[in-house]
Amino acid sequence: MGDQKRHNNTEGEASVAYIGHSGFCVRLGKLVLLFDYYKGEIPEFDPDSQLYVFASHRHQDHFNFEIFNLYGRYREVHYILSWDIGRKYKAKYLQQKRGVSPECCKAIHWMKPEEEFSDGWIRVRTLPSTDEGVAFLVKEQKGQKTIYHAGDLNWWTWEGETRRKYEKRTEDFQSAVAQLEGEKIDIAFLPLDPRQGKERFWLGFDYVMRHVSIRQAYPMHCWDDFRVIDQLKAMECSSGYRDKIVSPIDPLSMS
Repeated sequence: MGDQKRHNNTEGEASVAYIGHSGFCVRLGKLVLLFDYYKGEIPEFDPDSQLYVFASHRHQDHFNFEIFNLYGRYREVHYILSWDIGRKYKAKYLQQKRGVSPECCKAIHWMKPEEEFSDGWIRVRTLPSTDEGVAFLVKEQKGQKTIYHAGDLNWWTWEGETRRKYEKRTEDFQSAVAQLEGEKIDIAFLPLDPRQGKERFWLGFDYVMRHVSIRQAYPMHCWDDFRVIDQLKAMECSSGYRDKIVSPIDPLSMS
């Protein structure tokens, strides 16, 4: 199982497996959603699964060419990838340098910010990132579950940055999150990055939890420093939502 930890959704129908960093998979019966895999062991799924593989952007810690090895192993495999990946890695490169088959390339759907995709199984809407690529809002068509994966959409503020840069980052982040207001999200994967420092690591996570209706929130992008989860839960600001936070490495939550 590697780094995987499984968690049952409160509905009992959906399960979440943590793979590593920002990598998760969500199982909803035959429907499987795999997000931002870059390392660790990908779980084995029912061969009859309808698998959707998401990558929010091209950064090494969110995208790995190994995802293309999943093609052909399941009933259907679809790739929902950020446009910046395709801008860097053209179809010719994927086929000639990475051995990706032409059939697999045809299964890739490239998405820019603020675009929509729907195929009867899922409906996907993308949000602009505050770094690279996109964030994904995914609605399951049959069971009406809603899953949000932020990718690198976060309130990225850093010690020593100029006031102008801080204000621009803040405006971009809050404007993107405003697109989620009014949604009822069952499972959300949100960055909680210790590199921002104790005065900043919690800002983005806290803002989303205060402005969006979320039932379960999984911290990610923690760079294996999961102490920040307990630190956030101990802060007064989290009093209204700390019970919704699910640690991806909490053995008590494993099924």
